Amino acid sequence: TAEGLDMPATWLEPMPEYARDDGPVLVLIDDAGRRAALESWNAPARLSRMLERDTDLVFPTMLVPDLPGWGDTTPALVPYAMAGWGSMDRLTAYLSCTMGDGILAIRTRCAVAIIDHLIQARGIEPGRIVMIGRGLGGPVALMAGALCSHPLRAVATWSGLVSFLSLAEADEYDWPAAGFLPDVLAQFDLPDLVRGLDCPVAVLNPLDAMSRPLSAPAAEQALGGVGESVVIAASCDDADAVLRLQELIGHHIVPR
Repeated sequence: TAEGLDMPATWLEPMPEYARDDGPVLVLIDDAGRRAALESWNAPARLSRMLERDTDLVFPTMLVPDLPGWGDTTPALVPYAMAGWGSMDRLTAYLSCTMGDGILAIRTRCAVAIIDHLIQARGIEPGRIVMIGRGLGGPVALMAGALCSHPLRAVATWSGLVSFLSLAEADEYDWPAAGFLPDVLAQFDLPDLVRGLDCPVAVLNPLDAMSRPLSAPAAEQALGGVGESVVIAASCDDADAVLRLQELIGHHIVPR
């Protein structure tokens, strides 16, 4: 919970001939870490369009950070993590909860700090910023989007947990221990954020407590009544998710 944490990150920007002063800036949070997200033309890397040369396309700037505990900030092993019932994820989740500050909350504050840095230090308009969270980065993106002082261009959750309630009610789960945020349901759930954000929201391939894709009816039911600014794409693969995000980035919402 210390202040002044350094977060390693990758900054990608289009070449001058493809750059636009009002172009989108993507903040991509992937729980697999920035290397896994960007290496070997992985699906998140395709959002950069760095291998394309069509000047009619929208080429975004991308910031891909490793939030605490992910990617290059993964803690070194300690003895308890070596036990069959242990892992570094469990250790950090349990310790952070014991301190009354869940690791998911810490990551969310870090994501908000990144947005504040882009706005204040780099002079980027909030209306250019798109927050995308993959895996457990999905809840972080939604919560950070709700905490930002200005509406963002869009927020998207990609292969993320559909709701904290689904995790709490399940007999079995396949998410890391860090996915449990103590006392969160007394305040809100993820569908509340999807409905309440005052910017376009994309919910791509929402997953249940066992990390299984939800059907379209199940996703609609879990998310409740959503408005026209919300796109739900249930059971979509990575290629479809990239296309939908590119549409979202390019000012267009893909109809359901």
